[in-house]
Amino acid sequence: LKPFWLKVVFVSFLAMPSAAKNVAFVAGAAVIAQAAAQDAFAAPRALRAAASRTVSAPEGQSSSQQADAGLLGPALACASLGGAFALAGSRRRSAAHGKQQVAVCALPKSLEGTGGPFSDACWDPAGLTKSNSEETILQWRSAELKHGRVAMLACGGWFHTAAGLHPIGDAAARTRVSDDPIIALQQLPTAGLMQVFFTLMCLEYMFTFVTPAPKDKPWDTLGMSEIVFDEEKPSYKRLQLQEINNGRLAMIGIIGLIAGEVMTGEYFASVKN
Repeated sequence: LKPFWLKVVFVSFLAMPSAAKNVAFVAGAAVIAQAAAQDAFAAPRALRAAASRTVSAPEGQSSSQQADAGLLGPALACASLGGAFALAGSRRRSAAHGKQQVAVCALPKSLEGTGGPFSDACWDPAGLTKSNSEETILQWRSAELKHGRVAMLACGGWFHTAAGLHPIGDAAARTRVSDDPIIALQQLPTAGLMQVFFTLMCLEYMFTFVTPAPKDKPWDTLGMSEIVFDEEKPSYKRLQLQEINNGRLAMIGIIGLIAGEVMTGEYFASVKN
């Protein structure tokens, strides 16, 4: 190329966006590699003629074409590898830049600072807070907290049963039940299980119809908002954040404990130690 056109190409390259520069780099490297394979790295005609006498070329293809093709492949591979490194570097820089940006989550005001797992974060991988009403989000948080509280109680019950501390179960069965929580559940009389189920239904009915929680705080079944002086206090927000994080961990934990016992028969008996 003439110097004038080299200047034009250089200025155009500088004006390109970063993604277009990477594409131009790959395309330019491939062109240079092709030219090099045809001219600079091609064997002299004498050597190619000698090679053609020892190795027969396929029908319809000359020995010079074979030499060019054999050298062109590695050259294009090197050019593609260089382009891949350039694109990978660009993606790493974009990822590093994206990590500096904090994801914004449209939480209702009563949930601000408690999105989890940190006070300035919002765990919403499915993007549910972006396409639903505030009332729906509050109801979902209420259900999440309820399941988390039940799971925390379940983990506590599992651990103290596995540790051999189950006096209520022993009294209900009128014998010492197994330390394995799954086996201990099967040893309880049917009447005892029905009592547990009936008690849970009574609590659900009471908190749903008799003493419902506030609509803006459907998880506040005990009316704690009426006795808390300042709900925006950092220490209170921290307690709420700890509850949601521990509840999420407990839901995963109790599923793991049950699955592990069913699949392997191990119920974390080492907790006795």
